[in-house]
Formats: sequence, structure tokens, C-alpha cells
Amino acid sequence: MAGLLPERSKNRDKTIHRINFKQMKERKFITVLKSVSPYDLNSYKKFIASPYFNVNENITLFNHILIDHCVKTNSEEIADEDVWKLIFNDIPYDDLKMRRLYSDSLKLFQQFLSNEVFQKDIYTQTLFKINKINDLKIDILQNDAQKETERIINRIDSVSSDQFHNKFLLQRDLYGIRIGYDKKHKSYKGDIVASMRKLEKDLDQFYIIEKLRIFSTIISWSRSIKTDIKFDRYKEFIDNTIDEYHHTSPAIQMYINIFHLLTAHNAHDRYLELKQLIKKHKYSFKEEELKDLYEYAFSYSNIRLNKGDNSVLEEVFDLYKEALKDDVLLSDGELSPTTFKNIVVLGLRCGQLEWTKYFISHYSEKISEKFRHNAVHFNMARYNFYMKDYWEAISNLQQVNYDDIFYNLDSRILLIACYYELEELDVMESQINSFLMFIRRNKTLSRDVKGNYKNYLKYVKKLSRININDKSKILEIKLELQDKPGVVSKGWILDKLKELLK
Repeated sequence: MAGLLPERSKNRDKTIHRINFKQMKERKFITVLKSVSPYDLNSYKKFIASPYFNVNENITLFNHILIDHCVKTNSEEIADEDVWKLIFNDIPYDDLKMRRLYSDSLKLFQQFLSNEVFQKDIYTQTLFKINKINDLKIDILQNDAQKETERIINRIDSVSSDQFHNKFLLQRDLYGIRIGYDKKHKSYKGDIVASMRKLEKDLDQFYIIEKLRIFSTIISWSRSIKTDIKFDRYKEFIDNTIDEYHHTSPAIQMYINIFHLLTAHNAHDRYLELKQLIKKHKYSFKEEELKDLYEYAFSYSNIRLNKGDNSVLEEVFDLYKEALKDDVLLSDGELSPTTFKNIVVLGLRCGQLEWTKYFISHYSEKISEKFRHNAVHFNMARYNFYMKDYWEAISNLQQVNYDDIFYNLDSRILLIACYYELEELDVMESQINSFLMFIRRNKTLSRDVKGNYKNYLKYVKKLSRININDKSKILEIKLELQDKPGVVSKGWILDKLKELLK
């Protein structure tokens, strides 16, 4: 608090620590403060200490008390009455005034958030500066603003819609300064029509890219909520509105490819092109949009994999590694257990065993502590299984907490496979019977999901009881399984049947 608190608050530092902390109804402002990082809290304290943004000493002290004692120390909340005493001494408590402190502080914090964004946004700063200089009509400042704006425009990559939008706004206001200045001095020598046409093209690029982004979002969400929509007007827009010039735009190419991934039966060439465009232009997009672009590519490739098309394995694995390198798979600095599992499965299926082991050990710290234990032990068990170290796999599976239904199901599947590989068929049979009883009694699983797991157990039983010398029977089961939909771990069972046919 030194250097930031008003003088009178420094003298009360010991008094604060003698206050009895009481439980009080948590207010919105405190909830907001608790959700902010320590770095941002320190920035906020500097913000409220600035007389340019805040001249109310009571609000400054009020915020410091809440930050230092309700957030940083993770203590019980100070009662409103105790906070009041620290600020106003013996003045009788006024609930209305206290609520005003909370309300004004919340507004001040929102102003701080806006200022933080503004300080990082060079384009918005330049736009505001141009407008203000234009209002002041000071020739020397207008000339400096023109030069600075031109330098910024020349550094903008013309790829994403944000870039086209920023470029359009900067050029629009820059031309406004030029035309106004040159009219005043009767010295304009440029081609106004050519400048305006260039401006129009940038605006068109922004419009088309955003339109295609909206199309992609609508189609994607319609599939998630199972709503039928017609694609005709979207296709008509692409075919009739986007001319040859705009088709060369990387972002427009990306979203046209995404449209085909979402609507066409076979769009693998589009997928490959999208993947290459992402790699080439990824630094031109904001983080959230780049995540969306990767997600569309992942979604398409996962559909292909789920249909048994293993030809995309290497491509998908390469894309995930690229996304890892760009940190776009993280959300609030964390990697989801599902994404973690998907990457492990892809790495193992692609034969990248050492890379996968490294990934498990080094990226597990990115998983929330709540899910980390299960994620590490289950995925290490997968790795052990691929390394044919089945007892070590079983040891890791025994560390998995079965309270999570999905880890419960997947762990049982892998455990049964381990006992089959170890030729511990009696133990395997016991595990199958136990799993079958669990499925029948479970009320949270749908009928289809139960059916998929029952099919797995059915074919594993057939696999374990088959006469290895009866090649015709083995072939019969293999052909039957190939045509059978809804079988969990179908690929592993088919591999075992193929081994028996050799």
C-alpha cells in the first residue's frame, strides 16, 4: 500500500489489522475484483490513484481496503460497517452512501478496463487523435498526423477483417484531413476518385469476410442444435457477390473453404487449402478468431476420423502440433482434458510414441488441477498399452478415479484389452461381466451409448473364445464387425482379428 494510499490511510494500517472480519453479503464489485489477476489489480490501483481518472479520496481508500483485505489476503469479507469506520471515522454509518461507493467503484473499474484496451489499441488511439487534431484545425499537427497515420497503414497486413476495418477507418479519416487541408490551401494534387475506390475495396473486403464468418457460425450452430437450414442463399452470395478480385483475399478463401467443409460431402482439398492458409497467415488474426479457424479444421478432420478414414491421421496430428505451438488450444491458460486426450490418441496412432510421452509429462501442468490426476494416469495407461507394457498400463488405470463416468467407461475398455493381451482370459471375463452389469444399471447413459459398449464386450468375448485354427470363422467375424456400426474400440478388435488370420 506504500506510495499509493492517501496519507491518512497509512496511519490506519495497524487499525485495519485489528478489525474483526465478519461475513457479509458479497457484492458484485468484490466478485469482479476476485476474478482479476494480481497484475491487473496492481494496474487498477495505479489507475484509481491518478487524479486524471479519480479525484475522490474516499473511493481510493475504499478500493485499497477491499483489494488488500478481501482479495489479496483471501480473508473473510470485511463488514460494510467496518469498512465505513476505516474511511469515515466516527461519522454514523450511511447505507445509501456505502452503496454509492460500491456503485461508483464498479463504474470506475469498468472505465479502467476500457482504458486498458485503449492503451493497447494503436489504431483506435490514432483514429481519436486524427479526429481531435482535425477539430483543432492546427496545420502543423495535421501534417504530423498524416505522416504517422501513413506509417501505421503501411504496416497493416491486409488479411483479416479486423485489419481491413482498421485500414478503412484510418484511410477514411486520413483522406478527410488531406482534403480539408488541401481545400484550405488550394493545393490538392491527388486523385480523389482513385483514393475513394481504394477505400471502397477495403470496406468490401471487411464486409465479405464478416458475412462469411456469420454464415459459418450459423451453419455450425445449426448442426449443434440440430436445426435444418437452407444453404442456397449462402451459396448464392459466394457465387454471385464475390468477384475474382476478392477471391484472392486469404481470409475470404479461408471462409469459403470453411463453408464447403460444413456443407459438402467431400471437401478434403478445401481442408488442405484451409490448413495451409492458417499456417501462412495465422499471425494476422486475433487469438479468438484464430481459435475458431483451427476449430473448423479440427471438426472436419474429426468427422473423417470417426468415419474410419485414417488417411487424415498425420494431417490432423500436424495441425494439433501447430495449434499447440501457437497456444490456441489453451483457454484461460489451461488445456482441456478432452483436447489433451485427443492429442495423446493421435500421437499414439501416428506412432509418435516418444513425442507423446513428452507431451503427457510436459503439458499435463496445463490441465486444471481438478482434472490433472485422472488425465495423466489414464493417458499414461494408453501410452503403456501402445508400448505393450500392459502391467504398467493396468497400474496406471488403478490410479484413475472412476467417479467420472467417461474415465470409468474408457478405463474399463482399456483394462479389458490389457487382460486380453496378457492372456489373462479369466480375469478379462470377470471384468467384462462387471462392466456389463455396470452398463445395465447406469441410468445416465443413453440407449445408443450403452449399445456401443455392449457391442464391444460382445465382440471381445467372441475374439477370446475363437478357435485360432478356424480361419473361416475368424474371417466371418471380421467381415461382420466391419459392417457393424456403433462398436467402441472397433479398430483394436479388427487388428486382433487380422493378426489371427495371418
